[in-house]
Amino acid sequence: MEEVKLWRNLWSLSVEFIQFYLADEQDLEPEKSILEEIFHRTFIYGEDHLREEINETKITTKLNLGVIFRKTSVDYHYSSLVEIFSEIFSKRSSPQKSQLGQEFTPIPIIEEIVAKCMELSNDNLDKRWLDAGCGAGFFIGRVLINEFKNIHLKFTTITNVEEQQAEVINLFKDLRSRLGALDIDPLSIFATSIFLNILSLLFLRSLKIPLTKKIGSLLPPVDIKWQNFLGLTTDTYDFNPDIILGNPPYIFYRDISKSALQELRSHGFKATKGQFDLSDVFIEQSLKILPQGGVIGVIIPEILLVLDSRDTIRKEIITHSEFVKILPVSDAFHHVSVENILLFARKNQNHTNTTIQIEFQNEIMFSGNKSQIGTALFSMLAPQKNQPNSVATIISWINDQFLSINEWNVIHSDDLENQIHVFRGVELSKRGEIMQCPSCKVWMPFSTKLAQCKSCNIKFHQNPPPHIIIHPMETQEKMIKNDQNQGLFMQNFTHSETSLTPDAIIQLNHPGINYKSLNLYELPRIGIRQLLHHHKICAAYLPSKVLTSQSVYNIRLPSLLQPHIHQLIEVLRSETSAYYLFVHFSHGKKLFQRILLNKLKQIPFIPKLLTETPDIDTSDVKFIRNFPKLLDLPKKYKKIILSQLNQ
Repeated sequence: MEEVKLWRNLWSLSVEFIQFYLADEQDLEPEKSILEEIFHRTFIYGEDHLREEINETKITTKLNLGVIFRKTSVDYHYSSLVEIFSEIFSKRSSPQKSQLGQEFTPIPIIEEIVAKCMELSNDNLDKRWLDAGCGAGFFIGRVLINEFKNIHLKFTTITNVEEQQAEVINLFKDLRSRLGALDIDPLSIFATSIFLNILSLLFLRSLKIPLTKKIGSLLPPVDIKWQNFLGLTTDTYDFNPDIILGNPPYIFYRDISKSALQELRSHGFKATKGQFDLSDVFIEQSLKILPQGGVIGVIIPEILLVLDSRDTIRKEIITHSEFVKILPVSDAFHHVSVENILLFARKNQNHTNTTIQIEFQNEIMFSGNKSQIGTALFSMLAPQKNQPNSVATIISWINDQFLSINEWNVIHSDDLENQIHVFRGVELSKRGEIMQCPSCKVWMPFSTKLAQCKSCNIKFHQNPPPHIIIHPMETQEKMIKNDQNQGLFMQNFTHSETSLTPDAIIQLNHPGINYKSLNLYELPRIGIRQLLHHHKICAAYLPSKVLTSQSVYNIRLPSLLQPHIHQLIEVLRSETSAYYLFVHFSHGKKLFQRILLNKLKQIPFIPKLLTETPDIDTSDVKFIRNFPKLLDLPKKYKKIILSQLNQ
């Protein structure tokens, strides 16, 4: 019912517009019939029963279109209509908008995307533009307004009305051959048609050119199609755009229906592997459809630059582009917690030309052969938007002072005894509940949802009852000593704790539960919480033989590093490590709270001093005196770290 109201409001807007358009006309009937025919053609996007309801609609919008009519500026017409159409669409239900990934882009960002696309296309006015997920038509509408402004002066030199009308016909024919808009949503196509019709008619009115049936038959002067952009191929789509622009839908793969996912994957999109966002597929599709030298300009989530799961689309961008430009934007959309970038790329189909240039803002980040860069280059762009010189210097200083777990293990690749092992704890539900398969008797973490046995693949019609294997440890004396079926257990800990003691007992005799090898727990370890505390790493000393839950990472140090375990914990808990994590892996996002296992292995926190002099003793006065200095950045950078961590 809500959708029907939106259709009615859009139709009511067109009815109201016709009345204002004819208000100053003396001979109403000819133009009235032409106008009604223009807007009735938009009905092709609605269902039959909907058309009947709309036909009976009375004006309900009560918009002050008279103010727009008193202005002759096409820019004013555009911005005023964007506001009106945005207000109408704001009444759309949140579930419907989420399903379509529909958020309207602010005008300044639209103008910047259009201008940059023109610039990358060498300001060629004859380019063919496609708004691939047009929404209400704001992007292609901006392109249309620019076209109108370019030819406005031409009409001032033509005084004969018939010649003006003939010129308009030629203009609209040309525009229809070069401007295209697509959307999978029929309401959006309906809105785009009305939006572009009104823009074009206001342009004619500003030139005082009478409307004819021939001119009306060419409105709107954009090739609009109710079509799924992601279902197109170069063989089935004959528009052949030179520029594809817009705001593709942000829809995470988990929110896409199974049938839609299957259809996407049937088209062979590489970006649909693993975790992806629908906007990634829009980029890949654009690069497929564009010709050599074609340009894409979109506003997309910043996570494309940084998440490992977006590596596939980054490779596609590098492979198929000769120039990439990235511009950060902030607060682009109200009520949306996603940070965004503007991404521009000029396609390179020529396999003999393997060069690429990548710009961030106005700085060249790379220029050379594609084989010389990796997709990790992109991840360094987003963090540098605040203070690029300071960030680079601080990160360089940290990398010079410390080794990461990965780097340490590479150095000791031939010495397995001195490798660092990182692993998660026991796989359990939060309350330590497990359940047993009634068929094969294998145990698994308890689930409230109907499950399937991971061992024998039997589906449960009713989940087995939960069984608890974690028990509070009232006193140390009550623990049964030397009982192989029990172990000390640590569920979680706070950021304030630096040395942990077990708080529970866990039963160990349940085949199927992934306890990990008990040998891994033999030595003291560093425990890391997966969730951060105000960007800081929660690191604490874990005594030997204490098992942990899966929400705790265990860093098992080799004998070479065991004497320095407390100092290494100190480094991990410092602002220095927090800043490195903040810059490299949270990318300045205030809501970032989780440490991923592969990221933990990349944080430099092991002083290179320990590799250079591996037999150093912690009682060594020089080491103790110098160790705190390793935690201290040069003073001029401390304020930068603290201000960004506490912003």
